[in-house]
This record gives sequence, C-alpha cells and structure tokens, in this order.
Amino acid sequence: MSERGRHTHASNAEADLLCAGRHLLSRDLPDTDDEGAKFGTQVHGALASEDDSGASVPVKDIAESCRKIADKVIRQVFSEEEILTAKIRKEYRYWMDIGPYRHSGQVDENHITPGKALVIEWKSLAGDIATSPRNLQLRDQAVLTWINEYDATPDIEIVTVVVQPLVTHSPELCVYDGDALDQAHAELVLRV
Repeated sequence: MSERGRHTHASNAEADLLCAGRHLLSRDLPDTDDEGAKFGTQVHGALASEDDSGASVPVKDIAESCRKIADKVIRQVFSEEEILTAKIRKEYRYWMDIGPYRHSGQVDENHITPGKALVIEWKSLAGDIATSPRNLQLRDQAVLTWINEYDATPDIEIVTVVVQPLVTHSPELCVYDGDALDQAHAELVLRV
C-alpha cells in the first residue's frame, strides 16, 4: 500500500469531486503503472535528486526543460533574497486531519519563505492537465502547505504552477491569498 494509504489525497481531488463514492470504491485497488507513469516517476526522481546522470536522454531532456521553466517562475515570484533563503521541500507529503478522516498531498517542489510559498507540480507528458487556476490537486496542495507550514495564518500568499514543458514554457500562475485559502480549505473539507 502506498504512503497515502486508504485516505483521500490531492492527486484524486478532481475525480473525487465528480463522484463522491469514487474514493471508497477505489481505495483498495492497487496502483497501476503504465509506461507514461513510469516515465513520469523517472523524471520526478531526476528533479528531486538533481542528479539525472543515470537517466535516459528523454528523461534528462524533460527534467532540464522543467528546471528552466521553474527557474523562470521562481524569479517571477520571489526576490533574490527570498530565493537564497527559501526552505525547499521536494517530493514532500503534507497531511491534514478532518474529523475522523485524513487527507494528504505530495508536493513535487515547494519553496517556502516567511510570507509566501510556491508550489510546483511537475508534469512530464503532454495531455489534458488543468492549468494552475483550475487545478484542484494544486489547490489542495496550496491548502495543505498553508495549514502545515503557516498554521493557517491569514496574511500568507501561496502561488501554484503546473510546469509541463510539452505544453508550454510560460505556465499560468495562480495566487492564493488568505481569503482564497480559507475558501479552498472549506471546500476541501466539504469534499473529503
């Protein structure tokens, strides 16, 4: 069983919203890995370790493109001082208790400063992935970051972005302030 166990998680937020019983029906099914998922896991591994020396050329190419796009986004979001002092978490799972339930989300890369965070979601393939403002997985990750890193402090800004080089090299950012995070939190609790 995966680290997230039988609990709801951010990566299924959209599907769980569309079908409330889906989670209960699918929670005991094994995770399946097709070739695309395996490729994505390799890219995520290269990005998390920053060492792609043993990776295939396609994995290296996508990882390098992801890093270039992310560097551009990081410089849009943070000052030079913030970039140097940010706490960075890679492939980090956040948890949240909601009554008797638990919800989690694994952030691909998170840059955390005292007043602002950047949540980066890596996508290694082309496909229909919702851009940041419409992506419930990222919205959940923003809430989980807010709860776990900032104790739901209202004067926080969390920026989310989907870095998907086979779709765009200029991804759309989504900025959540305290009010938006509070609303997203309430909707997440209701969904879970």
